[in-house]
Amino acid sequence: MLEVDHVEGLLERLENNDAAYALVARAPLDGIAAVRKRLGWRSNCVSSYGSDFNDVFNVSSAPDAMVAGRAFYPNGAQCSNQSPEGLGWW
Repeated sequence: MLEVDHVEGLLERLENNDAAYALVARAPLDGIAAVRKRLGWRSNCVSSYGSDFNDVFNVSSAPDAMVAGRAFYPNGAQCSNQSPEGLGWW
């Protein structure tokens, strides 16, 4: 959620340059909508819940893959359950 707080200030600049930002979360859409409303987010929010989006685009890994050392970032670096950067499955 910290990322969204920082991006909110950039939305106008993105829009003025024909670019867009969307938050993709693994939570169901109704849960995302509730948080979006409560926190006053303006950015587009979509849900990957129940889909293979995160696996297809290699943007998160299952906890068991992280622990077993079978999880990698898109740049090929290995994720580690020992580092905060390795917690992309949260």
